[in-house]
Amino acid sequence: QAAAAPASAPTPGGGGGEEHVQELERGLRQVKGRRMSLDNKLKHVGSDARMVALVDLCVNTTIGQDLYSVCFFGSARQGSVNLGSYDRWDAEDPSVMLFSQGQRCWDGPARSLRLRVVCGSDPMLLDLGEPSRCSYEATATHWSICSESDVESARARLALLESNGGHSSGGVAGSGTSA
Repeated sequence: QAAAAPASAPTPGGGGGEEHVQELERGLRQVKGRRMSLDNKLKHVGSDARMVALVDLCVNTTIGQDLYSVCFFGSARQGSVNLGSYDRWDAEDPSVMLFSQGQRCWDGPARSLRLRVVCGSDPMLLDLGEPSRCSYEATATHWSICSESDVESARARLALLESNGGHSSGGVAGSGTSA
């Protein structure tokens, strides 16, 4: 008399093997989708490897009652209102990211955002305003934008602070009295 197959073993034509294959196919589709998304974002980075640090990064701030969120190479929002999706870097000002095709204003144009990215030690959304109807402007900081001259300037300011004992004298450096 032959022994029965264990209950967990897939039987020929049974569902155990098919379920495993379907699970693997789902995982593969998710990985492919994630890769396509990253490839799409990385094409905006171009040859400047410093910009890779901005991929999938979002900065947020609350101004008044409104929560603003900007995802570099993604979308910008004011609460539930879409201010636009990343479109391109501004050809006239390479420190500005342009977001377009946001939610339409009532009886007006689609919202858009100009995001100026400046040197800063921590990723932060500093300000956001609406200088004209449905057209927003904001400033964000990120360390990847810092140039060598930004770093040298910060070092010089730090040295000045340290020479003043960590306090700003409010006057000209070295103008204090000596003992």
